Amino acid sequence: MEAIGEDDPLHPDFGAAFYEGGPIGIPFVAVAAGTPPVAVSFGYADESDPGPYPIPPDAPIEGGPDAEGDRHVLVVDAETCTLYELFDAHPRPDGSWTAGSGAVFDLRANALRPAG
Repeated sequence: MEAIGEDDPLHPDFGAAFYEGGPIGIPFVAVAAGTPPVAVSFGYADESDPGPYPIPPDAPIEGGPDAEGDRHVLVVDAETCTLYELFDAHPRPDGSWTAGSGAVFDLRANALRPAG
């Protein structure tokens, strides 16, 4: 709040409504530190952080399970302060996932992503 400014307007979009039949906003799921990691195959593996990722089989997908948009999946491990993000994510019947790309963020650090 200090960086934004206490008197500046803020418009959070937490996905509390629907647009064209699908939920809006990008939902996330919190997992425990011991959540088993699963394999993720990436379309852009050279632009992704390698897995595995602790993605539960029922992780919410941006736009809903039938979405045709960006299909982000966000998973937060609060114990390790780690954010796992998938783009164009699709669950597979065996519990693994496919995604266009993926990134892992240490939320305790302020480091920029690698170039490229």
